[in-house]
This record gives sequence, C-alpha cells and structure tokens, in this order.
Amino acid sequence: MVREWLTSKEPEHFTALPAGTYVIREVEVPEGYQMMEPVEIVVLPTAELQTYTVRNYPIEVWIEKVDKETGELMAGVSLELLDDEQNVIRRWTTGSEVMTFTGLRAGTYFVREAKTIPGYQLLKEPVKIVVTDTAGVQTFRIENQQIEVEIEKVDGENGQPLEGAKLELVRLPEEEVIRQWTSQEIPETFKGIPAGGI
Repeated sequence: MVREWLTSKEPEHFTALPAGTYVIREVEVPEGYQMMEPVEIVVLPTAELQTYTVRNYPIEVWIEKVDKETGELMAGVSLELLDDEQNVIRRWTTGSEVMTFTGLRAGTYFVREAKTIPGYQLLKEPVKIVVTDTAGVQTFRIENQQIEVEIEKVDGENGQPLEGAKLELVRLPEEEVIRQWTSQEIPETFKGIPAGGI
C-alpha cells in the first residue's frame, strides 16, 4: 500500500510517485453511496501533472410491485418504505414503472402494503429488504397474489360432489352476475374476485 487517505473537496496530491501501474481501492464508502470498484491507473514517466478522476455513485434501489403469477407490474397499490425502526420514509402509489430510490444508506428496510387493488390479497406483514453498498442497481420484487375462491356443490346428506346443478355467482348489492356454470366433480375456481359480499 502506498497511501491511505480520506477524501475531501480538494484532490489528493502525490509527489515523486514512481512510474507504473497502481490500483485505487475504496476501503470505506460515504453513507448513501455504492462501493467503488477498484480503479487501475498508469502513472507515466513525465514531468507534467497527471490527473485521475474516480467516481462514486449513489446507492440506487428499485422496488417492483408485481402479480405473483404473471410477474407483471401492478398499478394502484399503496406502499410505504420503512426504516429498521418501522418509521415511514416514503409513501407512494405504484404505477406502470418501478419505484426508484437514490441515495438510501445501506441497511435493513421494510416495504409495507397500505392498500391493494380489488381482487388481490393485502400483504399481512411488511416485506424485509436489505440494501447494501455494492455497485449496481439493487432490485426488490414484492409479489401480490390474487384472491382465489373455490365453490363446490355437494349433496346435503353425504357431502359428495353434486354434478349438474346450474349455478351463478352474483356480486351484491349490484346484482352483477360474475359467472354462470354447471357444477362438476371438481370445484369451480374464481381468481381476482374483489373482497366483499357476493
């Protein structure tokens, strides 16, 4: 190791540094920034001042809210980003793009769902995410599952499946018919039905 130093607003000066190849390695990163990859420089045997610039980039975090089955982004879900003490850092409603956070410090966070869209289950617990200072974008995917309902027609005496009954599922109070079907041996499955009376 030639020298270890703490960066400031002024550049670090080296004098009488022998010509050759060197590596600038970041040992500790400023809070909210990605750890810089080692940078190789070549010092030339010349009397002119040689300047090398190394860059740090803020930590970048993407949070995606997606349908568990399709993987497609979900718009209209209300989310909150919490710190490790469960304090709300940011509230937002999902759209057609991922949510981007720039400059978060490395550490543990939680994503809490405050409100979901009709037909989906509300997440019961916040999802834990761990943000690091490693280089590159860190993507966290939060999945939502559709509400799933099975309706089975059975014989009232023996509890066995009863085939051939004509049924319909109606949403109240609008009396909107969601589906009509004839019962079979296997239950009728509905996905994405909004919570509430039917």
